[in-house]
Amino acid sequence: MVLLLALVVILSGEPALCLQEEGAFTLDGDIRQFAVTTDTVYIATEETLYQLSHSLTLVQSLSLRGILKEGKSVEDAQFHRVSETTERNATFNVHREDPGGTINHCRNHAVLSGYNLSDVTRVRLQRDTACAAQESPVWNNTGVNLTFHIPSTDYKGVVSVCVVLPDGSCHGNYGISYQSSPTCIRTEPNSAWFSGKRTITLIGSHREFVEGVIHSHNPQDVTLPRSSKSGNLTFETNAAKSTQQSLFSSVSLKVANETLVCSTSFKYHPDPEFITFKSLTTMGYVLIIVEKKKDELEVTTAELSVWGVHGGKQHPCVMTGKETSNKMEFFHCHIKNIPDATFQELMIHYGDRTVRLGPPSLLHQVLLILRVLLIPCVFIGEYPGLIQ
Repeated sequence: MVLLLALVVILSGEPALCLQEEGAFTLDGDIRQFAVTTDTVYIATEETLYQLSHSLTLVQSLSLRGILKEGKSVEDAQFHRVSETTERNATFNVHREDPGGTINHCRNHAVLSGYNLSDVTRVRLQRDTACAAQESPVWNNTGVNLTFHIPSTDYKGVVSVCVVLPDGSCHGNYGISYQSSPTCIRTEPNSAWFSGKRTITLIGSHREFVEGVIHSHNPQDVTLPRSSKSGNLTFETNAAKSTQQSLFSSVSLKVANETLVCSTSFKYHPDPEFITFKSLTTMGYVLIIVEKKKDELEVTTAELSVWGVHGGKQHPCVMTGKETSNKMEFFHCHIKNIPDATFQELMIHYGDRTVRLGPPSLLHQVLLILRVLLIPCVFIGEYPGLIQ
């Protein structure tokens, strides 16, 4: 407003006069158009465009195009907005674009993408006008992307975010949602083998904010989690120091710059011990029975991958079931399209390890066949060609 009144006053003289700190100079012709930015004034006469610097304090920012029209007196001169298509407006156009964009990643840090971000110095976050605002500096500012730290708060809900320019003005209205911290209730399964790499599912809430899983027996090694199709959080266990005794390990979650301790833990046991195997040729496939020592790991068929080795080639064995006795566990799988094949070696993969089983002794073969014959109902329905 101060600038506008000053310009109106000088319209009465034929040449327009503009004062500077060192003196004065004369504008060539009457003022036809003008525009003001943060630190510059543009003045246009009929033939000349002047660019002047200023140190005025910005009270209100408008984006208008127009001309000054004289009235009956100097005091009656007014600023009139004109259409962008008029010839006069087309010859002089000064327009400032405010920065804008969207926040596309949010945890401990956020990345804001948009345009005209090069002059942004910091980011302002405010819950509402009655609460004090928090400000966070920016870094990695490329003009189209910038990163800023999200300050901590006890508030749960959405806060407004705007970007601050050097003159203190704040632009944009973005939202960041503060939610409760993740919780963990239990793990499934609740055991792991010493060599590590067993997949564990973490049951709890707000798991999407977890950035790492820490085991108490090896806190320096942070495991990166991954999400399953069901939305649960899964991670692979770290290896534990080889020992004959079991040990407990608690779990902590790395969330932003905090570490949250879970109220659950799981137990490490020695690795699974596979004893021997037997292959039985049936109609259209070969049945493989793997004998394993019973333990507290409760290994499932989904955690095992088995291949039969014949003629130097590996043939995948499809897992079909599991049976348990007092001291042993028996895993069943079958290999198709290998008629009359005798497998002398078996490869079993679990976690990050692969073990090989050689040909069983004659005694083991007899005992294993007897065990199978003692539970014929398991195979009658699934393998009709086995029991004659």
